[in-house]
Amino acid sequence: MQCPICSKSTGVLIEDYEKYRIYHCLFCGVDFSDPMESATPDFYQNQDVYSIRNFLVSADSLTFGHKQFFRDMPLINSELLDIGCGVGTFLSKANNEGYQVVGIDFNKDLIDFGKEYFNLENMFNISIEKFLNKNPLYKFKVITFFEVLEHLADPPKFIGQIKKFLLPDGYIALSVPNRKRTFAPVIFEKNDIQPNHLTWWDKSSLEFFLNTNGFIIERITDDFDENSMLTILNEKIRFGLMKNKLQNLDLNNLNYEEIQNIRKLSLTKQIMLTYISKIAAPLYKLFNTKGLWIYALARLIT
Repeated sequence: MQCPICSKSTGVLIEDYEKYRIYHCLFCGVDFSDPMESATPDFYQNQDVYSIRNFLVSADSLTFGHKQFFRDMPLINSELLDIGCGVGTFLSKANNEGYQVVGIDFNKDLIDFGKEYFNLENMFNISIEKFLNKNPLYKFKVITFFEVLEHLADPPKFIGQIKKFLLPDGYIALSVPNRKRTFAPVIFEKNDIQPNHLTWWDKSSLEFFLNTNGFIIERITDDFDENSMLTILNEKIRFGLMKNKLQNLDLNNLNYEEIQNIRKLSLTKQIMLTYISKIAAPLYKLFNTKGLWIYALARLIT
């Protein structure tokens, strides 16, 4: 089977899942789906994990990839494009740090909510293809796409489009689920299947993909950190308070006070679990535990 990442006919069958087959490429190391068919926007619109509801119950909506990026802060005060921006949590912090931000996402509900909640103007409900066609001269020094790559039917085409937007010596930052994670919560595993995800990466396959597409990796990590621990604890420890609060919530008529009350309730639980995570995560790292995600920062070769 031909690999969609390296184009070599070195894919060996490792698993069947419903109408899909999963192959492992012996050349570049990625696992990939056959067929490589992305889910429709409607699919994501109806998934709780990509919903406004999920944002409301997450007191700290910055992901592992986001936090790693703010540790690096490449080319601060420059133009930044975030692809798959969701409600704009990352964009809001990047804007506060000094970046000139633009975000795109094909989930209209998230874009509409984020523009109002975070008061960000440059958020657009549009695909990267359409954005490129409408703005062929638009250039950025930094482009981010956190937990996007694994959803795509054609990652090489996507990275080619990225390069058209990127200025010379520009940076990309991204994250993907870690195929070699030591363990993960059930909800994480349930979402790591087709048609939601079409490729599965480890550090070496992601390095291969970025290097062969013209990027030098500045930093890459799959550390088991507090975010990994927190994600696991959030599923294991449930009090039912948020479920009751959200049960009769009209997401089409939310007001700012309602949003803040819900997020304060979530924050109470989050503070408690964060303390536990800070203690537990370093202990797990002693046993070479692999995290849930891989983060990479890379620079375009000119």
